[in-house]
Amino acid sequence: MRLMIVFLFLSIPFFQLSAVELFVARSGDDMNPGTKEQPFQTLEKARDTVRGLIADGLREDVTVFIRGGTYELEDTITFDERDSGTAAHSVTYEGYKDERVVFSGGRQLEGTWKKHKGQIWKLHLPGVAAGTMWFRQLFADDNGGISRMTRARWPNRGQFVKTTAVDNENLIYTLSEELPMKELTPESNAELEIFVSWVSSRARIGEASGSTITTETVPGHCHRHTMPKPDRSLFLEHAYAFIDQPGEWYLDQKSGMLYLMTEPGDEPGDKTFFTGRITTLLRIAGEASTPVINLHFRKLRFHYSFWDLPEIGFGDMWTGNYGTMEKGINWVKHVPPAIESEYVRNCSFEMCEIAHMGASGIGFGRGTVQTRVVGCHVHDIAAIGINFGWRTLASPSGDGWVHYDRVLKTDVNKAWGGERNVPSDNEITDNKVHHCGQVYSGCSGIFLAFNRNFNISYNVVYGCPYGCIIHQHYVGERENCISSYNQVFDSMLLLGDGGGIYNSVTDVGAHIHHNYVYDIVKNPGSIAWGNVGLYLDDFGHNCLAEDNAFAHIATGELHLRSKGHLIRNNRGMKRIFGTKAKDESTTIIDPEKQAVELTDAERKTLAAETGPREPYRTWLGIN
Repeated sequence: MRLMIVFLFLSIPFFQLSAVELFVARSGDDMNPGTKEQPFQTLEKARDTVRGLIADGLREDVTVFIRGGTYELEDTITFDERDSGTAAHSVTYEGYKDERVVFSGGRQLEGTWKKHKGQIWKLHLPGVAAGTMWFRQLFADDNGGISRMTRARWPNRGQFVKTTAVDNENLIYTLSEELPMKELTPESNAELEIFVSWVSSRARIGEASGSTITTETVPGHCHRHTMPKPDRSLFLEHAYAFIDQPGEWYLDQKSGMLYLMTEPGDEPGDKTFFTGRITTLLRIAGEASTPVINLHFRKLRFHYSFWDLPEIGFGDMWTGNYGTMEKGINWVKHVPPAIESEYVRNCSFEMCEIAHMGASGIGFGRGTVQTRVVGCHVHDIAAIGINFGWRTLASPSGDGWVHYDRVLKTDVNKAWGGERNVPSDNEITDNKVHHCGQVYSGCSGIFLAFNRNFNISYNVVYGCPYGCIIHQHYVGERENCISSYNQVFDSMLLLGDGGGIYNSVTDVGAHIHHNYVYDIVKNPGSIAWGNVGLYLDDFGHNCLAEDNAFAHIATGELHLRSKGHLIRNNRGMKRIFGTKAKDESTTIIDPEKQAVELTDAERKTLAAETGPREPYRTWLGIN
């Protein structure tokens, strides 16, 4: 008996140590063997070493531990079928213990800041003048606290001017106020952004003077509602004369001079400034016949990406999709994510940070199956935070343009070019997602489209200019299309005609339950009406919405524009409205009981019961 106990005791560490462990450190060397004592220096070297193990046949799990520090990326790191785990054994890239590991797609600005005028400072960037460097986003790192600076705009943030006359044929627009400078020329690289309710459009300015602007492209789309019209809200961006607030900046392309206004007493030399340099930091690219499986990323941070305004500008920017007049109605492109994946199965991103991006955060495309984003912190994103439904590589013409209209509805096979390409059974859970849509305001924190079955649960999502969670164009079974236990607040901060949770274009419906949606109010600087808790929009039929709770919603708790829903056991649902609010196909059980307001004690309990669970709640810093 004693011999058996000794054998069992000795066998435990033997099996624990059978997994392969490799190490990467900034102080390492790619000529090293990749041990803890002699680590590799680059992730690429570790990846290539793992490829050798995979080629020989995996017989145990493989973990690549990455030691603390910032790893600056000059190009995209790509994983493909050669990096795949197996059904029996996983491959994981993980930050070592509690060390802070950052993969940066950014560039640190070098040089000496000099006082220019008043609180405006200047920094000469030779690469800009030489045409080898350009950026649209600027970030200040003050001892680890990173802030996105404001591209100089007029009028200032939270304020807008209006169109008083429009000539879309000749691209001439008259404003309600005169410009704060004599004129604008193409050399300024100035832009106009114009809004209509739920979307924005952007165009480069050709010339402007007085109150008249001529753009180089149409700042709108051929959608019947979003072409420029009189009385539309807009602002202009990127001209030296617009700098009048601390944090505003302008980049003169001809001279290579960066101008920045600081707070009184502050000096920019006391901080470190970064811009995005590359668009895609990480790519996982399997094939339809050989998907990447069982590949995982844990406790890694991805910072900074770059995306320039397309030459054609964009119209109708909504949920990361944009179109142009030249292409025609209902053709769109997608804003690129910093992390992109396609043809992946049973893969995950866990306890990662994705932040300070110049486009979208993380996107999943064709053939994404049973893949998870869990316990991640996604924030300060220019466009979408988490996107399951990124279809750029599914373009039938190969140029990124995809069809996106109600003709497709729930034809996911057509949307993706075949059944084997359809994403299915993916999970977005226990994440903290906030301050997305920071540049492209028609974008949400979480966006899912053209998927089969999904689970969006236990997330906290807030601080979005449009909706926080959006799911549409999906198929499956209602019990497997889940949006639950999410905590959503501070949504619809700028735009209108949306909601904290938004659903549309489905025949099967979603099971929307136990969500806590609150503090969705109309801000003084918002441009449109329609601040809703739960929005069941056109063609988004047959949802089961139950046990949700609402508080402090500006326009109404439930907006119904579709049919066949079952609404029951909710709290704080005082206002149910919309074109289908009285449709006989929808059943609303005991609406008076559902309208009862939450008590302070109930709100406190709901805050604890929704959003991320442990251990993610603690890791994300949620009390």
